[in-house]
Amino acid sequence: MLPLVRRALLLLVFAFAFVSVSEAQITNVTDDVATPIPGAGHDYIRLLSETVNPANGSLSLRISVPLPKGRGITLPFSFGYDSDGVHHILGAAPVPGQAEWQSNTDSFAQGGWSYDYPSLKASQWTVQVAVLTGNNNGQPVYTYYPCNYESSYLFRDASGGTHAMGVGALWTSNPPPGGCIGGPSVTGGDAQTKATLTTDGQGQVFALPATVFDAAGTVYYFPTLPGGGFPTSSVFSGVPAYIEDRNGNKVTATQNGNTSFSFTDTLGRTLISVNGFGPSGATNTLTFPGMSYQVTWKTATASFSVPSTQIPEPGTSCVWPTNASDSQVVISKITLPNGQFYQFYYGTDNPDPNFQNPYGLLSEIIYPSGGWVKYQWKLSDTMNEFVAYAAQASGGQLGDAVPDGCTYQYKTPVVASRQVGFGASANPSLTQSFTYSTTWNSAGVQWVAKTTQVTTTDNVRSPAVSALTSYSYSPVPAAAVPFADTSYPGQIPVESSTAAYNWGNTSNPLRTVTKTW
Repeated sequence: MLPLVRRALLLLVFAFAFVSVSEAQITNVTDDVATPIPGAGHDYIRLLSETVNPANGSLSLRISVPLPKGRGITLPFSFGYDSDGVHHILGAAPVPGQAEWQSNTDSFAQGGWSYDYPSLKASQWTVQVAVLTGNNNGQPVYTYYPCNYESSYLFRDASGGTHAMGVGALWTSNPPPGGCIGGPSVTGGDAQTKATLTTDGQGQVFALPATVFDAAGTVYYFPTLPGGGFPTSSVFSGVPAYIEDRNGNKVTATQNGNTSFSFTDTLGRTLISVNGFGPSGATNTLTFPGMSYQVTWKTATASFSVPSTQIPEPGTSCVWPTNASDSQVVISKITLPNGQFYQFYYGTDNPDPNFQNPYGLLSEIIYPSGGWVKYQWKLSDTMNEFVAYAAQASGGQLGDAVPDGCTYQYKTPVVASRQVGFGASANPSLTQSFTYSTTWNSAGVQWVAKTTQVTTTDNVRSPAVSALTSYSYSPVPAAAVPFADTSYPGQIPVESSTAAYNWGNTSNPLRTVTKTW
């Protein structure tokens, strides 16, 4: 089982009640946190190491390390950044009616950055079910029964893609009358990966060991998850004990809590050796066969207001986290084995004031070759995301919860412009600007269409000329998360059509590609 670190939620109700638990991690793969999926047929804007996703306006960066080929399995490794992992909203249980800003922080992830290697995360929490069993001098007397849940399993593959596994375990040594709410899920996954938990053959489902399978038949086996997430210890993450392909070739791994991990390849070589992830001001050394990388850290700050529209629910009390304000540790520089380096600017630390932002997000990448990419950020042009969390019942006792009682549309930071240039010149060779639109259903609780228009300007030509590409998206449901306390399924945008216009023409598309999923 996962380490038994739990938070108790005392629910003062007459029967059973369930309240969500917010964790300092991403709990599902939905539009607000979705990362690019290479080879899946989606339309991205990319150059070298970086990718912009027009669907949600996010920026992803992957800097790969060249590793020697192994027998059967060659494990990739990269430094990864995902802007949509920096700030997202979750319900702030155990206080119904409140939500809070969280990030992707865990053992080896913070500030949007992560080391991209096969890993698994899971969340654990306890719900205390209160049952009215009598009264004492006219006051109700409750008996409390603990229900222990493990869910929100997220597998991160070696390319940095995140997959919701849709599995969950439930156990209790003292079940309430009628049992705990919800049931375990032994198997789950998405189109690329599947997962299964362990059972005893008599209906008991265990949180661990967990096994993940990919489309190539490769097996990732996780007997434990030793790394406690930060700042809460009820999130755990870890490397697989081994990775085995269909021919029996194995890569093995070890992990020392939150401080270090290593992988040994099929030929017995230490393939990856990582010791440390931050803190600010530190420089960590990552060792690979015949080479080492130096990673230097600094602090990025964020302070911004978030517009929202509440979909009212009568008889409930809700608090919206209007302001997001925090400091996060981020990578300042990655020095390569040959002494050249990548350099990164964020938030308000960019020396060019035109590319500063209040969101603490990556604003500039300087490549070892001297090339650079700069980003301006904005809040989406329309309300673009949706969140539902438990509400405090108006007039009820502390802890009385109304599932999905707090529902909001809100805006998230998105890429406003992208500029590409080379060397000391401040003049970009290419400029792209982004405009976003989201259409909602009549109830306002699910979006039905998204459109992103990207205007690309070639600044090398004289005079400069521009071309328009219009991306249209439809929703598909995200994977269901066991024991989730919301009836609203997550949504992921997929392309319904992409229209490309010729230079200087915004009326008649030169080509339109339609897709079904």
